[in-house]
Amino acid sequence: MNIPKDLQNKAIILGVKIDDQALDFFIEKIREFMNSNKPHSIFTPNPEICLKASQDENYRNILNSADLNLPDGFGLKLGAKILGTELKNRVTGADFSKILLENNSSSNVFVLLRNDSLTTPDDLKKFFATNYPQIKFDYAQSDKSSTAEKSILEKIDNHQTQILFVCLGAPEQEQWISKNIMEHRTWNNQTSNSVRIAIGVGGGFDFLCGKVKRAPEWMREFGMEWLYRL
Repeated sequence: MNIPKDLQNKAIILGVKIDDQALDFFIEKIREFMNSNKPHSIFTPNPEICLKASQDENYRNILNSADLNLPDGFGLKLGAKILGTELKNRVTGADFSKILLENNSSSNVFVLLRNDSLTTPDDLKKFFATNYPQIKFDYAQSDKSSTAEKSILEKIDNHQTQILFVCLGAPEQEQWISKNIMEHRTWNNQTSNSVRIAIGVGGGFDFLCGKVKRAPEWMREFGMEWLYRL
């Protein structure tokens, strides 16, 4: 059977296309995206996100328009098996975020947080100063008013952001990236063109900043992180 090119090395879970690739593939894609002249979206679907997408066609289309959908964790792999789909690889959003930073340690990075996030701006400042002092870092906290959104976008532009982490939770973060980064956007007669990677990572920085403790590495290796969280 001939598999369409856009479905090769992909698992379809509740209508969402997941890139079933090993970590090396995603690392190479990072290099490709950073050397390009346009923005790229990366999402981290988990079972809950796929379930939401199965009930919302617009959200499903946003997910399927991503440049990459990571096979984020054992829960997604288990869900695929239950649904009769094979998912061979696992690359969590938190692990990928760390690799993304390590491989671009002199980039301009911006983090958009929820106002009620466990991770505070002070946590972020400490994290970047301690672990990635060469990164030029800035942040903003979300506000749903249109005036605040425009201010955030201008701040992202003024920072000449290359890597944008959007930590708003699903489906808000994917919708925000689709609307404000991937679609053509202008304000103050300026068009943003510095962002190369926009990634939705939910509470990923809660793990990176130590606000939520991750399972021991051996449990992660055996796909038991869900049990540790429980």
